[in-house]
Amino acid sequence: MPETVQDMELALEARYRDGERLLASPAEAHNWGGIYLMGYVAEMVLKLSYFHLKGSRPTDPTSAELSIARRDATRLGVVHKERDFDRHNLAQLSDLVSLIRADVGLQALPPDLQTGLRVSVVQVHQIWSVSMRYMGRLAQSTDALDVYRAVSWLRAHYYRLWS
Repeated sequence: MPETVQDMELALEARYRDGERLLASPAEAHNWGGIYLMGYVAEMVLKLSYFHLKGSRPTDPTSAELSIARRDATRLGVVHKERDFDRHNLAQLSDLVSLIRADVGLQALPPDLQTGLRVSVVQVHQIWSVSMRYMGRLAQSTDALDVYRAVSWLRAHYYRLWS
């Protein structure tokens, strides 16, 4: 059964809590997993913001919605060709969310929100990548804290990104 928008919505909070538990554990050995989950939460916040802006229904498969996102990203100039769209790229997803707002008739994000979005995405993007799921190592406590703060900001402002 394909993953739906509602499945992703429910997973967002669960993965945030899982990441929080890993980052809060006394052993720094769990920071790597916590950072990975937090980065995944950032990705879900951005994808779900896009889905909400596009009027996706809870039962819509995310794979179909991401195909539309690929076309929108190309049409709006986020990428030059559809094949250049990376559904895990936080910078591309963030740009898509910002640009799609005008495309659906909403005002641009207020400057404070746009700045916070950009800063948070850059912070996470510098430390997290989807390829982390294939490797493991000790992560710096400062990286873990930076990712936690940035993702917590995204989660706290999630509704504002698409409303």
